[in-house]
Amino acid sequence: MNSTVSCPVDNIKVNEYQVRVTAGLVLVLGIAWVLGPTPWIPVFLIIDFLMRAINYGRFSLLNMISRRIVQLFDLGEKPVDRAPKKFAAMMGCAFSVLILLLYLAGLHSLAMISIAFLLAFAFLESMLAFCAGCFVYQYFFLPKKQG
Repeated sequence: MNSTVSCPVDNIKVNEYQVRVTAGLVLVLGIAWVLGPTPWIPVFLIIDFLMRAINYGRFSLLNMISRRIVQLFDLGEKPVDRAPKKFAAMMGCAFSVLILLLYLAGLHSLAMISIAFLLAFAFLESMLAFCAGCFVYQYFFLPKKQG
């Protein structure tokens, strides 16, 4: 198995600290949903993830809040490529849609399992700066090499 991980690349930089704070806010919202399930949190997450996934991150409320937190605590700037973060936002949007649909269908246990995955990915990004999206991208979306 290859020891390197392939991520999508677009050579546009974003601030890793802001991305991590945004993931932390997703984590907080996800925990809030687990404690008191409501359709409004996944709807909000769908819209917010979608804004970030389609290059309208400047309209993302979570991005606006995280930008302010980074400024307020003077966390600085650490440029990273935007493409893996966009891919992760697409995956977050898909998970949020799944969570909402499962919840509305009354499949609450499956919705809780789905939110657990979203929470795990948000935790890895926010606390450990580990982008699980790169691994998902490599194993499910990159064409397999013919041996």
